[in-house]
Amino acid sequence: MITNIKLKNISLYNQSLLISFLFFFLFLVKLHTKTFFDDELATIYILNKHSDIFSLYNYINEWDVSPPLSYLLIYIGSKIFSYQYVPIIFLPLQLFCLIKFADFSSNYFNFNQNVKSVFKFIVILNPTFLLWCTSLRWYSIWVPLALLTISIFYFKEKKHNKDIWILLLSFSILFHISYLSIVFILSLIISNLNFFFKDLFIFIKKNIFLFTIFIIFNLPQIYFFFNVHLNNSSNQFGSYILSLVFPLITIIFGNSVFPLEIISLIYFLFFLIIIYFNFSNIKINKILIYKDIIIFFISFYFLLFTFQLGFKSRHSIILYYLFLIFVFINLNLIINKKNFFFTFVSIFILMNLLGLKNTLFQTNTIKNNINFPVKKIITFINENSQFCADVKIYTSNINLKFYLNNENKNFFINNKVNEQKELTHENCIFIVKSFSGEDNETENELINFLYEKHQFVLNLKLIEYDKFNFIKKKLFLKNNDSDFSVKILY
Repeated sequence: MITNIKLKNISLYNQSLLISFLFFFLFLVKLHTKTFFDDELATIYILNKHSDIFSLYNYINEWDVSPPLSYLLIYIGSKIFSYQYVPIIFLPLQLFCLIKFADFSSNYFNFNQNVKSVFKFIVILNPTFLLWCTSLRWYSIWVPLALLTISIFYFKEKKHNKDIWILLLSFSILFHISYLSIVFILSLIISNLNFFFKDLFIFIKKNIFLFTIFIIFNLPQIYFFFNVHLNNSSNQFGSYILSLVFPLITIIFGNSVFPLEIISLIYFLFFLIIIYFNFSNIKINKILIYKDIIIFFISFYFLLFTFQLGFKSRHSIILYYLFLIFVFINLNLIINKKNFFFTFVSIFILMNLLGLKNTLFQTNTIKNNINFPVKKIITFINENSQFCADVKIYTSNINLKFYLNNENKNFFINNKVNEQKELTHENCIFIVKSFSGEDNETENELINFLYEKHQFVLNLKLIEYDKFNFIKKKLFLKNNDSDFSVKILY
C-alpha cells in the first residue's frame, strides 16, 4: 500500500514536471513569435517617456486609468530583458498560481485521477491564458494572482492566520495592479458574508496594529482611484449588449478559438449532451455545498454587465477558469462511460491545440488587434518594393507603424490624405486596410484621390481574413468591411 502511494506521488510529480516544462516552452515560443498589440504599444510608449521609476509612478497615477504596479514591474523587467521578453519575469509566479489552482480545485471537487490529469493539462497549457498573460499588460500578473486567491478562499477548507494574511496581501497587490479588483473583491464579499463579517472581523481584532498598517499602506492608491483614475476611465466601459455577450463567449470557448469553428460547435454539443446525462444525478444538497463559488461566479458576471466592463474579454478570464471546473465536474460524473469520456476529452484537447496554434501565430483569436497580420504585411511590402524608387505606406494601424519604423528602410508612413503633387508612376504606394470604419473612409478617399488625380491603377491583395472580426461587425457594429488586406497602387 505504501509503495503504491509512493509510486502515485512520483507519477504526479513527473506529470507536473512535464506540464511545467511544456508551459515554459510554449511561453518562450509565444514571446519569440509575437508582435505587440495596441495596448502593449501604449505600455512601451509610456515606459519610454520616463527615465526613472519615480516619474513613471507619478505619471501613471496622474494620467492613466490603471494603478501603477504592473507598469513598475514591467519597467524593472525592461532593464533586464528587451520588451519582447519582459513577460518572462512573470512566468514563475504564473506557473505557481496555475498549479495551485489546478491542485486545490481538483482535490476540492474530488476529481478522478484521470480527470485530474486532463484538468491540469487544460488549466496550465491553456491558449487563452497564453494569449493574454504573455503581454506587457496588467492581466499578465492579475489573472494568475486572482486564480490563486480563489484557490485559497474557496478551495482551502480551513483558513489559518497565515492564509488570511496571504488573502489580504493578495487583495492589496491585485488592487495596485488593476481596479477590476474592486469588482473581484466585492464578488468575494457577496459570496461569503460570513467570512468577511465574522472570521475576518475576529482576525482584525486580534491583529489590529498590523491591520492598521495594512490600511495605511493602501490609502494612497485609494485616494488616486477616487480623485484621478475615475475621471480617466471613460474608455473602460462599453455597451450593455457587448458586456453581456462577450463574457459568455469567453466563459464557454475562451479567447483563442473562433466560437463558430466546427471543433467549437462539436465541443459545445458534446458538453450539452454530458449535462443532459448528468441532470438526473444532480442533487440539490450537492449544489448547495458549492453555493459560495456559484454566487461569486454570478456576482462577478453581473457586475461586469452592470458596470459595462464585460466588453473587454480579458476581464472574464477568471470566469472562464471557473467554468472549466464546471466542465470537469460533469466530466468526472461520466468517468465510467469510457467511450464517451475519451471522445469528449479528445475533442477538448483538439480544441485546445487549435487554440495554441491560433495564439502562437496570432490568428482567429478574439482580439482584432492581436490578429492583425503585421509580419505578413511587412513581408509582402518588402517583396513588392524591391525595384521601387520610393515607397509610401498609408496605414492607421499602430502595430504596423511601430514595426515599419523599426525596419530601417526609407519608407514614408502616413495615415492622412494630403495632396501628393510629387507622385510619379515610379512610386510604390501601399494602403493597408484597418478595422475602423472611419479609417476605411480615409483609405477610400485616398484611393479616389490617387486614381482621379494621378490615374494610379489599383490592385488588391488579401493578406488575411479574420472570421471573428466579421461576425462582430455584422452583429454589433453594423460594418460590412471585415477584411484584412493590403492594397497596392502603382
